[in-house]
Amino acid sequence: MGSSSEKIWGQFWSSLCKGEGMAIIQLGILLLIFTPLMRIIFALIGYLKEKDYVYVVISSIVLAIMAVSFFTGYAH
Repeated sequence: MGSSSEKIWGQFWSSLCKGEGMAIIQLGILLLIFTPLMRIIFALIGYLKEKDYVYVVISSIVLAIMAVSFFTGYAH
């Protein structure tokens, strides 16, 4: 048997493949959540390439705060 999160993701993907409205809305919300996350990751990579370490530290702190909030904010 899979864990609870595996069941939730499995149901999500199957309902998304069926084209159910709630799954499409949930996908949109996930995309809205991941947009600023990806922006920070790409900024961090850019700052690393430019060797601008002040902004690397700031971006790392913001990324860590976002990661902690994502993982601790999960509720059933």
